[in-house]
Amino acid sequence: MINISKKKDCCGCNACGDVCPKHSITFKIDKEGFWYPEVEMDTCIDCHLCEKVCPLLNKEEYKNIDGYVKPKTYALVHKNIEVRFDSTSGGAFTALAEEVYKQGGFVGGAIYNEDWSVSQFLSSSKNDLPKLRSSKYLQSHFDGFYKSVKEALKTEKPVLVCGSPCQMAAMFRYLKKPYENLIIVDYICRGIASPMYFRKWINYLENKHNSKVIFYKAKSKELGWRKLSTRIEYANGEADVIAGHDNPWLMMQYKVPEICRPSCFECSFKGFPRTSDITMGDLWAKKGSIPQNLDGDLGTSIVFANNAKGEAFLSRCFKKVEYKEFPFETAVKGNFHLENAVRHSSYDRETFFQDLNESFEECIDKYIPEFNHQQYSVKSKTKNFLKFVWKISSASGWSISTWRKNLWYNIFSSKVKTSIFKGHYFIIEKNCTIQINSKGRLILDSALYFGTKKVKGSILDSRLLIESGGIMRIYGGDYSISYGADIEVFRNALLEIGGGVGANIGLTIVCGDKIKIGKNSGCGRNVTIRDNNGGHAISIRGYKNSLPITINEHVWLTENCTVMPGSIIETGAIIGARSVVSGHIPGSCIVSGDPAKVVEKNIYWKL
Repeated sequence: MINISKKKDCCGCNACGDVCPKHSITFKIDKEGFWYPEVEMDTCIDCHLCEKVCPLLNKEEYKNIDGYVKPKTYALVHKNIEVRFDSTSGGAFTALAEEVYKQGGFVGGAIYNEDWSVSQFLSSSKNDLPKLRSSKYLQSHFDGFYKSVKEALKTEKPVLVCGSPCQMAAMFRYLKKPYENLIIVDYICRGIASPMYFRKWINYLENKHNSKVIFYKAKSKELGWRKLSTRIEYANGEADVIAGHDNPWLMMQYKVPEICRPSCFECSFKGFPRTSDITMGDLWAKKGSIPQNLDGDLGTSIVFANNAKGEAFLSRCFKKVEYKEFPFETAVKGNFHLENAVRHSSYDRETFFQDLNESFEECIDKYIPEFNHQQYSVKSKTKNFLKFVWKISSASGWSISTWRKNLWYNIFSSKVKTSIFKGHYFIIEKNCTIQINSKGRLILDSALYFGTKKVKGSILDSRLLIESGGIMRIYGGDYSISYGADIEVFRNALLEIGGGVGANIGLTIVCGDKIKIGKNSGCGRNVTIRDNNGGHAISIRGYKNSLPITINEHVWLTENCTVMPGSIIETGAIIGARSVVSGHIPGSCIVSGDPAKVVEKNIYWKL
């Protein structure tokens, strides 16, 4: 019978539970959130099937496959842009699944449950693809899945199953023999993070927003594939698009790898040969190595055809993808964890999980202090200072007045809060007029580039006025405002702009009360945002001269659109050209017209 005396000897594949003829094996979750088998001795008949199916007890067999040939390797992307956008990498899994569905077969993969745990699911309908697609970055429960696959194989229809390398090794052992109608696919796996930590992360988000999470995409591409961003939507209509460096769930896995399952540190299923027919993952490579038509920062899949069967099946999927054969060695070099197990850090595992169980927030503060408080080394301070000198030199050129202006506002003026060594500075181009009155403040928690030019020799003016008591703040990433801008922050008003993108030429902002623009929101040409009507009096019931404006994260204001007082634009919205916004705009939609109305729902996009 199976007996786990050391937790590193169990990968949590659940195969022993499915193979047990007496249902004597159940799985208990430990204090770290991982499950392990327990045997009911009263019903166990000591048949040893659980030991025979265990991939770790039989790990030596996997590296002794005769006739191993280095796999053919391909970089590929799905031709359907919506599929590619919705996929973790380039859409390889979808292309494989579509081929199986076309033949009336079955596709198995991981799906989220209502409580945000993950289970393996066997599907016979293409309608299930959206929930199967995209990596979950959690270990899935395989209870009953092995049995379902075996039954599906009896139909002689094609069956494709996808899982982690250890799970697919377990599948190989459970089935005992090869099946012509079975395609086994595994993915490049770094390690399996604690499901308990993920549950605490979800609880943290729900408490923060005072609402249930209703949608979670671990790797969203709205900020670009390489930003490793995550999208979360809530029942109250709010949404987050969190870049990787702002995501404690992701950061913790790299800072404290002890968050992974104990068996991951001695993984027996790295490298080649593999039990799977096909291996897939992200194509990470040096800039320029990925063919331009397969990149575009929307994700590219790397696919290894591990045997003739995998190569033959993959070739039938080529009509759905753009692809190019890719050097095997380059692909392996760019994916460290394809051949190497996750490594221990200096942190004590038991202490970490004790801290996590006591308080999620305090655990973040202790192990990722830079999450809320960025720390700067001497090297980074020096780099930021040299970058500052280079930027003001580029902006000022031979203009003594521009040099004087840059040095004054960055070093001597008490009206502008900068921190040059942290990279928080104010770069002013030529032909810019800056007027900050007494008690007015420009607060820079990131860099602000003002009046940037795309056409050499342009003399289009840019103006910034902050009246007494007014505050303009830049936060959450550098922000660039192109030439021709006219920004006015009136007395005691507050203008907050989240960085990460910027504004094209001709931006007009008139802030008389409060305007907040979220991170990673972009403005096209000649966008106007104003929260007041210029002090005019109009005899209309309920009329107010100023009403706050909120533009949430990841919003795209396109050319010549206008945002009027009192407007609220939710995360992920696109405001069409020449549209006028004067109310509430829902998230993840396109609006157009005057007044702006929804013309397309449930859209996701990348600037």
